[in-house]
Amino acid sequence: MDKSTPVYGERGGIMGWRKSTVFWGAILATIGFCTWAGPARASCIGRATAEVIGQMPDLIFLTGQSSTVQSLDIQYTGVVGGFINCKINIHSNIPGVGLGINYLMGSTGLVQHSPLQFGDVQLNKISGREIGASVNVGDLNHLLNTFDVGVTEASLANVTRVPQHGVIEIYSQTVESCTGAKDWPTWVSRCGGQRIGVINVYIMDANRRFPLTFPVTATVSNTDRCFELKLTRDFCGNDVWFDNPFTNGNPSARLLVSQNWNPNAGAPRYNPHNIGVRYDGTRWRIFNQDGAAMPLGASFNVRIEGNAPPVVASAGTSSRVYIDDDAANLNPDAVVLATPVRVDRYGANDPHPIGVNYDWQTGRWFIFNEDFAPMNAYALFNVKVYGIQDTLGVNTGVSIVQNPYRSAEQDSMIINRRFTNGKPSANVLITHNANESGRNAHPVGVWYDGYRYWNVFNEDQAALRADAAFNIVVPIVPRFGVAFGPVCCIIP
Repeated sequence: MDKSTPVYGERGGIMGWRKSTVFWGAILATIGFCTWAGPARASCIGRATAEVIGQMPDLIFLTGQSSTVQSLDIQYTGVVGGFINCKINIHSNIPGVGLGINYLMGSTGLVQHSPLQFGDVQLNKISGREIGASVNVGDLNHLLNTFDVGVTEASLANVTRVPQHGVIEIYSQTVESCTGAKDWPTWVSRCGGQRIGVINVYIMDANRRFPLTFPVTATVSNTDRCFELKLTRDFCGNDVWFDNPFTNGNPSARLLVSQNWNPNAGAPRYNPHNIGVRYDGTRWRIFNQDGAAMPLGASFNVRIEGNAPPVVASAGTSSRVYIDDDAANLNPDAVVLATPVRVDRYGANDPHPIGVNYDWQTGRWFIFNEDFAPMNAYALFNVKVYGIQDTLGVNTGVSIVQNPYRSAEQDSMIINRRFTNGKPSANVLITHNANESGRNAHPVGVWYDGYRYWNVFNEDQAALRADAAFNIVVPIVPRFGVAFGPVCCIIP
């Protein structure tokens, strides 16, 4: 297909009844109020849980200064209800990172304010229990209240390695009656705590800030070019490396990668091969899994993800590997991204196009080889789960794109979304979603038309089936901590 003449036509992703326009309109009319993050609604009936909508922003703090990220919101959904014991709880695994409630709905219906606090403190005004750096943000029958996250200079002084990262986890309580939970592990087990989302927290040197999402283009210097073949070939190496302090010397770094045909609407280059990421003992590389040479100019969108748990295939002949993630289990509307990974040069490759699908019998998502090939034993994947797609248009950068009305001969499908339209520098990440469509046994990538729209396409220029669907994520801009001068109420 000639990529200078895209087809402009797009239908939103398939939505269940509870995310339909009519349903959302009824909810908004009922509650009569909505923050930028949308309505918060959930119930503990039948152990139902809330689901985070879209993605949370990354939080970045700089060493050497006390700072706070204020008024952070969570957008989540569930079943409308008014049960006192159904709650959302936020827990930090980073010592010295404080959490504070901006507004807490009390039993009298009055709005209370809780100052930002630090250390191992529990900010639930009712129980006062110490359960680590966590905060209960209130009953789910109310609109979600915003909260603050902050650090102190004293806590940052204890940071021994820069840069580094941790996570703040968002949990939904699934048990109506919950008593006697005096510590965090007990709360999770006794109250049915189910993790529904993660906020990445990064700590960087105040003098050096590093990108977490960025494009990489294969050049002579970073593809291990084989000069002895210079007369017969334009390239030799099958990979491209990149330099970033969060990944250099860090074999446990989690990366998500997608091919980009023309980064920043620049020079295009096809790479019709299935890609993965691998660690060479010093730095991370993007490589062609079948060993094919990497074309000079081939480009990729790279995301350093603070929380993308690895999933490994067991020995056997199955063409799939199941994902076990609280935010994905029993959630057919989850948005799942997956990238093949190899921790060392001799690890298992899986040189096949991959996609994700939902098993309605088990209630689990799985990664599978689109061409029906058996999954190589011990094939490894980085997997990131977003609760559900953003259909309210609040610009969280998470969606499912599909256009069943397009022509099956076309090798491209338009992405018509607020967070991508008119943004040639957007770092678009994709994974084929077979739960919303049939198989697509081809390597895929994204490209920008030079005018307004991003598109998904088959890198081998094969026709993209008319019912193709893709999970689309564009990481949103990180929220930097801001210093406000002397901060009151800090607990050393």
